[in-house]
Amino acid sequence: MTLDPSGNINYTRQGNFYLTEISGDMYLVDSKGHFVLDDDGAPVVLPAGASSLVINSIGDITFTGPDDFSEHGGGIGIRSFTDPDGLSARGYSYYQPTVASGEPETTEKYKIRQGVLEMSNVDMASEMTRLIRTQRAFSLASRALTTADDMEGIANNMRR
Repeated sequence: MTLDPSGNINYTRQGNFYLTEISGDMYLVDSKGHFVLDDDGAPVVLPAGASSLVINSIGDITFTGPDDFSEHGGGIGIRSFTDPDGLSARGYSYYQPTVASGEPETTEKYKIRQGVLEMSNVDMASEMTRLIRTQRAFSLASRALTTADDMEGIANNMRR
């Protein structure tokens, strides 16, 4: 979950988070600078004295720092939906719930892996081949329609 500047809560699968300083406090933000929210819907803030954070597989955050500083800081807000396909896309990989998607529910069925980004499951070479094939089929169909139209025009002119 993230919080945009307008105060809207967005849901995303983005996993590339960053630390940013605002008014002397360090916040966890996404690639667009939106606050990452914890389980309670509050922005994740590094406490004073913390120099890094560790997120375990279920989203629990532990802040660490010099002099054996360690503090538990809640967890990343992970939510699931009854029908994820029903979410309304807001651009930049942000989504809003709809009646079709259902309300967001707290879940532990998803796992977080710190330092790892999910990659696209698209094979670029295969998709480019399919695109070229589709363009050629469209071009052929267009040419066939033009030829058929020309032939019908010739046939109509022969009757006159």
